[in-house]
Formats: sequence, structure tokens, C-alpha cells
Amino acid sequence: IVIPILFLISLLIGFIVKNSIIKPIAILNDALKRISEEDLDIVIKPQGFDEHRMLIKSFNQMTTMLKESKKKIDETANKLKIQLVQNQSLQNALNEASIIAITDKEGAITYCNKKFEEISKYSAKELLGQNHRILKSGFNPAEFYENLWETISLGNIWRGDIKNKAKDGSFYWVKTPIMPVLDENKQPVRYIAIRT
Repeated sequence: IVIPILFLISLLIGFIVKNSIIKPIAILNDALKRISEEDLDIVIKPQGFDEHRMLIKSFNQMTTMLKESKKKIDETANKLKIQLVQNQSLQNALNEASIIAITDKEGAITYCNKKFEEISKYSAKELLGQNHRILKSGFNPAEFYENLWETISLGNIWRGDIKNKAKDGSFYWVKTPIMPVLDENKQPVRYIAIRT
């Protein structure tokens, strides 16, 4: 009689342990797998002992917070995509309508767009690393360029009209603003020219 009673007690204890300890842990484990697959619509019904109920409640709060965070991240990503498209459109419009050049602080060309190549008749390979003197027509006097350089070296925007000479010897005028890009100490680190 004792052995069957002990056997029944063992089965009862096993059933209690399974339903109150192992089952909630298995449910949490399955839920964690679903979260790792980005399924954040999980809500677990509290069950088991008080400790398990607290753990499940914390888990549900965590999934709610993850869901809200993911929503904010998705909204931010969509805004960034829109800005990227707008920036790309703006860049395309600028490239189509303007001659754009970026130089380092010494004046060597580090970037030029296709419009610059088209108007100057120089390839990007020929322009990069060169100073804008490569385009000098001889029309503007030395004082003109000294004033230009002094203005931008002090961190100010220079505006003016310059007569340039293309590679094929032809001349062209450009309306030119040159904007310094300043570091945290307000010192120029590069210059951007957007000419028309």
C-alpha cells in the first residue's frame, strides 16, 4: 500500500512541478524565441507561483517597451529615408545647374562635379589635386585673388564674378560664392564653391 501511495504522491508532485515551474519556463522560452524572430505581439498570461507571475509580468512589460522602441526606430528610419531622398534630389538639382568644387584649406581641389568637368573641359582626374589657378584666364588682377583668399581664410564667404579659361582655351564667366567650412575653433578646414 505504501509503494502505490508513494508512487501517486510522486506523480502528483511531478504534475505540480511540471505545471507550476517547468511549464511557465517553457512558455517564456518559446516567447523568447519568437522575440528573436521579431515577433513582438506576445502577451503571456500570468501563471505559476508568485515569482513566476512577477517574471511573466516583467516579460510582458519588456515586450511592450520593445514594441514601442521598434515603432520609434521604424518611424525615425522612414524619416531618414525621406531626408535622404530629398537630399539626393537637392544634390541632383545642384549638380545639374551648378559648377561645384570643394578644396582643402590650401586650395587643392578635392571634389568636382560633372558640370565642372563639362564647363572647364578638364576631367576630374586632371582637376583633383590642382589649385583653381589651372583655370586662371589672366583677366582678374592679382589683388582680386588676394582679396578672395584673405576673405575665405578669415572664415568669411566671398562672392564675385570670375573669368576663367577652359582647357580648350575658351573663356567663361562664373558667378561664384566661396563658403569656408569651419572647425570647432572657427578655422577653415575646406572651401566649397557653387558657381553658376
